[in-house]
Amino acid sequence: MGRARIVRLDHPGLFVPTTRLTAPRDSYALIGGISRSKKSHADGSIPTLLDLCRRQDVRVWEHWTNLPPSTLVPKAWRQTCGFLSDVEWSDLISHAQVVLCPYQTRTQSVSGLISEALSAHCFVLSTSFDLALEMKARVPELMLIEDNIQCWPALIRQLPHSRRPFDNGIPAWDSFACSISLEFPTPQSREGALLKNYKLPSN
Repeated sequence: MGRARIVRLDHPGLFVPTTRLTAPRDSYALIGGISRSKKSHADGSIPTLLDLCRRQDVRVWEHWTNLPPSTLVPKAWRQTCGFLSDVEWSDLISHAQVVLCPYQTRTQSVSGLISEALSAHCFVLSTSFDLALEMKARVPELMLIEDNIQCWPALIRQLPHSRRPFDNGIPAWDSFACSISLEFPTPQSREGALLKNYKLPSN
């Protein structure tokens, strides 16, 4: 047995490599993903946020993967439901001006939606929780944190519609898969290790 080591890998971002995300950003904010207790479409801050944005002419696209259309109250500019293909989901995120993450917890340690948005160089507006604060420290150019939902429509309107791409260290799926593959030995490297550790029998 070899010596064990700990490998830290970021949550992967979008399925589509960021080099293909050349379409211009649209003027909508995206909210959605999986509706559950920590981020519920029906309770907490999300209905309030949607109502505030509607009253202040901020366009919000609301998409929930795990809900039927009949459960949505028509408050958002656009509402869709159901499972999307990897390409469709990547397009939805990468064309947004900002992704909204109003979590109702401060102990959330992972968010695929935040990783996906940052991998596409998309702004993220979030409440404060563990991962959001970590990403704010790592990618301050794209992460905005504000716990007062009443301020969100004004913050969204202030965001620019274009920005210069840069390497923020959040991998899309292609680079994530490459990083994972480097952690597994190839048949050639295993053979080399066996030969290196093999000792000739003494006469």
